[in-house]
Amino acid sequence: MTLVKWNPRTRELSRMHETIDDVIRDFFSEPWQAAAAPAADWMPRTDVVEEAGQYLVMLDLPGMKQEDIRISLDNGSLSIQGERKNEHESTARGYARFERASGSFTRTFSVPTTIDGKRIEAVYKDGVLTVALPKSEEAHPKLIEVKVN
Repeated sequence: MTLVKWNPRTRELSRMHETIDDVIRDFFSEPWQAAAAPAADWMPRTDVVEEAGQYLVMLDLPGMKQEDIRISLDNGSLSIQGERKNEHESTARGYARFERASGSFTRTFSVPTTIDGKRIEAVYKDGVLTVALPKSEEAHPKLIEVKVN
């Protein structure tokens, strides 16, 4: 076993001091000074599911109005755009903290060419936008009968 002289400035100890300093600084800082993500970084959470006769694209858009949502299909790309407006004004109470994102967003998805663009439906209910992309008849598998001679 080798003995090593203790040095208080070792890298591990220095990192530990920095971590403790960060924890104490965060604990005693004012809560409204916490850094928030910029509005441009807002992207709604999305699920895409394939079912037997269609694809479903579901986006979480709580608090948005129907007229603030735009959906388009162009050259194999489904584009969903929207804008959530900041409804907060300066408050006379003296304290405010806003964590809900606001601003515009765009989500674009590549869709198969087997989508029937004439039958696309979109429903906005309880803060969830569901876009149903039905498959065309050519996309459904065909059963071929085997003849015996």
